Amino acid sequence: MSQHLSPFHSELFAFLKRDVEMRGKGEMAGSAFDSELKKLQGAFNDPRIPFGDIIEQYHSALSGRGSIHLEKQLLHTFSPKAGGGAIPRMYRGLPRYFRRDYPADFRIKEHFTHLPTLKRLAIEKILFRRYERPSLFTSAKLTLLTWVIGDGWGDYIAAFEMIELLKKRFPDWELSWVVLFPQRFSAPPTPKSCKTHLVFYDKEAKLALIDRESLEILRTSDIILHSPTFFPDFSALQEAVSNIAFSRPTPQWLSIGEYGFVESKWYHPCSGNCSMGLHFLEKGILIRETPTEQIPSFASIKNEQMLQWLFGTTEPDHTAMARYREENRFYLAYLSSPIGGAIYLHALIKAHENEQKGLDLCVPDVGWLLHYIDAQMRAGRPVLEIEGVALALYYQGKYVSFAKGTETKAMRIFCPEGLLAEDFRRLIQLSEEFVGIRGNQSFSEVVSHNKVFFYDGREHARYFLKDLVALAENRIGAYKGAIKVFRAMADAFLYTLPLQEGAWVDETYFQGKKEWISIAMSLGLALQDPETASGFKKLSRILTEEHSFNDFLGDALQRQLQHRLHPTSAEREAALVRPFTEGEIKLSQLLIHIQQWNPYGIF
Repeated sequence: MSQHLSPFHSELFAFLKRDVEMRGKGEMAGSAFDSELKKLQGAFNDPRIPFGDIIEQYHSALSGRGSIHLEKQLLHTFSPKAGGGAIPRMYRGLPRYFRRDYPADFRIKEHFTHLPTLKRLAIEKILFRRYERPSLFTSAKLTLLTWVIGDGWGDYIAAFEMIELLKKRFPDWELSWVVLFPQRFSAPPTPKSCKTHLVFYDKEAKLALIDRESLEILRTSDIILHSPTFFPDFSALQEAVSNIAFSRPTPQWLSIGEYGFVESKWYHPCSGNCSMGLHFLEKGILIRETPTEQIPSFASIKNEQMLQWLFGTTEPDHTAMARYREENRFYLAYLSSPIGGAIYLHALIKAHENEQKGLDLCVPDVGWLLHYIDAQMRAGRPVLEIEGVALALYYQGKYVSFAKGTETKAMRIFCPEGLLAEDFRRLIQLSEEFVGIRGNQSFSEVVSHNKVFFYDGREHARYFLKDLVALAENRIGAYKGAIKVFRAMADAFLYTLPLQEGAWVDETYFQGKKEWISIAMSLGLALQDPETASGFKKLSRILTEEHSFNDFLGDALQRQLQHRLHPTSAEREAALVRPFTEGEIKLSQLLIHIQQWNPYGIF
């Protein structure tokens, strides 16, 4: 048929045919739409069907099947009414790109257009919950594989937390931990609950550095959990492990990424992996088990340098600590960027502009502060843009004052060296509301300890912050001050993002940057509102109760073990879910089927 078409119509015919083929690989609304696509593909290959009829079939089959329709399908499928509160809510739409020269033209990102896959991922937490009850096979060998990046103490702490969670969930399992660890750090503390094998690396962590003993630990495992940062040679490592001769089948692999990585090339919906985070396709955040006893005192801090700075002694008594609290406010500021840090400092000053108490900050990583001070001095600007506050810096045994002598209020910044993880957690508890944080683990800490916070993440945290702000706006919108704080975080984060130069850009490209000092002043005023803290407390409860990753981790591993021991159980699970993902039954019907389903049935 196409031989008799004009050049224009031949080109149009070829374009439409390619479009149908691409849609067949991507977006689908279920088995009914799948059959429509197959029928349409057949029409393109049938020379007896006139071109006009093919055009009509194309419009009939694909009208309303665009990006907006896909989101409408998801919103309708996973509405709070449909799920009865059992399924995570959608707070942010599917990730998309916008045409830079024509923002009204947008497209859903690759790997987010296959509706059955999205529906499957969205119900995994409740589906996997059915594996909570241990099977008859209660023992197994699990190995956690962790790559700790050059500045990634958070990676190590997160994996450490996972070990503790798993030992509590599976007391009879044999746990091992293979860690690729930066050589420039001193050897880290290791958990007593598992065998830890450290593989040190200098500049790059490569497969060749992993010794035979580590490979054998992995090969003799039933399950290998790879988390949280994706190891660059992961595929090659899997092959190397499978090539080791052993009497038992190769291990089951489960890769779980860090917060907000559902849009990455390693953890997107079609990758076969999953990530932690707050997107409705992600699996939640780590929630710390907080002690039930009272908030610790400063006397429990082991860092003697910090105690000496605060109290003039390494053994402060109750009277000294009480007097300190009467005269000062203490904050932990674990920040990342010079602009984010500047906003935090000035917002804190603005928040307490009507009192004379001193402001003391513990800054474990001083890099951002030194860069900010240098930039201000090069520009001929004072370090603090707000007058009346005397700034002093305590760093590497030095005392540097930026005071003019006319100030009426003091801000002291302490930069202790070698701050232990346990001290870090105690200082979060000791900090007043408005803790400065910058990564996954410090975020989990402040949520678990129910603190008001300022998130100053690095560029890779952009999607996690988007989800956090969207969740806050949807769930605590009545707390106007808290919403202003979250919007200020988003405004500050724009300074962290790189310049976008392609034809298709993220929506942040169209968001103009505000003057950082105006962000800080708005943030400080919002902190003066007593209801702001109430909004944060409510959000922490929501995150703890509805977005915890803790149980999912154990459920997912229990499922991996079941599928390893009984491969047909994976087929049974797929058969249970397929009618829902293909649009044949509703979510409410699937939830009933899941509750009636026994994943440990007789085989």
